[in-house]
Amino acid sequence: MNFLAPWHVPVLAAALALPPLVLLYFLKLKRRQMPIASTLLWKRAVHDLQVNSPFQRLRNNLLLILQLLILIAAIAAISEPVRLGKRGIDKAMVLLIDQSASMGTKEADGRTRLQIAKDEAHKIVNELGSSQRAMVIAFCDRARVVSAFTNDRPQLRAAIDAIEQTDGPSRLREAMELAEAHSTPIGEVREVTSSQYILLTDGRLLDSEEVRVERGKMDFIPIGAAIENVGIVSLDVRRNYDRPEQISALINVRNFGSKPAKRDISLLVDGQIRDVQDLPELAPYEQSDKIHGARYTKDPADNSQATAAFEMMLDTAATVEVRLSGGDSLVIDDRAFAVVTPPRSIKALLVTSGNRFLRNAMAAVLDHVDIMSPTDYEDPRKNEDAKFLEDGRCAYNV
Repeated sequence: MNFLAPWHVPVLAAALALPPLVLLYFLKLKRRQMPIASTLLWKRAVHDLQVNSPFQRLRNNLLLILQLLILIAAIAAISEPVRLGKRGIDKAMVLLIDQSASMGTKEADGRTRLQIAKDEAHKIVNELGSSQRAMVIAFCDRARVVSAFTNDRPQLRAAIDAIEQTDGPSRLREAMELAEAHSTPIGEVREVTSSQYILLTDGRLLDSEEVRVERGKMDFIPIGAAIENVGIVSLDVRRNYDRPEQISALINVRNFGSKPAKRDISLLVDGQIRDVQDLPELAPYEQSDKIHGARYTKDPADNSQATAAFEMMLDTAATVEVRLSGGDSLVIDDRAFAVVTPPRSIKALLVTSGNRFLRNAMAAVLDHVDIMSPTDYEDPRKNEDAKFLEDGRCAYNV
């Protein structure tokens, strides 16, 4: 507490006001003398008259106390008290909302995890104080700012509602770097405290061990309770090198749930089922850990993953689909697609000065072999780019 007025002003005011007030209560009342018939009923007055001193002992007096308090308050007002403090500080809040594929999981109430996260974010925005600002960041494998710092609640709610579901994985590091960069304004008059980061996710963060909160604190709001899920994690479809009309499909399936699972997988070509295989029983994905208060998956347990392989003849372009049987909370990873291009014969260009053995060996393996001498290959007049291009790409595979 400091005072704007010079120190002698309140001291002088106190010296002039307080002593006279107290002195008035020490002085006796001056009474007028009058003759009376008897002093029987005036003993108290007679007692006071017997004291020769003009002063009396100060008694407890509520009126005196109130008058002193009023004078002290007036003297304090004259001294102009002020309270020193920091400039206005904005409390920054950053909402980090996961929009990865796993957030599309449906919970028991029929809502997806992303919708639950949005509802929780709306509650936080509705409780913002008048001096608080917030920003919203949506993240999956990439992060983006959907609303910069503002205290406009309708704008924040609209930004939250605009976040859409994606099929990407969940990585938090870029989102945290983005949040901390925006929480450190440059050139602003108002200061910003260490921000409060609120993470809304189901916890399946691939880079949890890489995330560090450099300034501020993080609060984790877990989203979702359903954990049973079996999904396709990879699909590789390619044509046979020696027999281009034959394709092979390799599929990896993993159990992310807490219970063993049994599934079969179907192969479809242009929507028609061509083959079905039974998968072995998949062990639960048991191992988990915590980082910064968030649960995340670490290394898969043994036998939680299975591989299925298909081979078939396909001499045309087609759309290949693989589909898991059964059902769980996350349906987006129960199907996977690949587009297969028409088969192409392998063309080779052999640059040789006349090696008969190499020419015969390549002719026995490949369908089409063009032979060119080193002189013609290096001659710019004979070696035009058009000779080596076909439909905008190299005409030769080898």
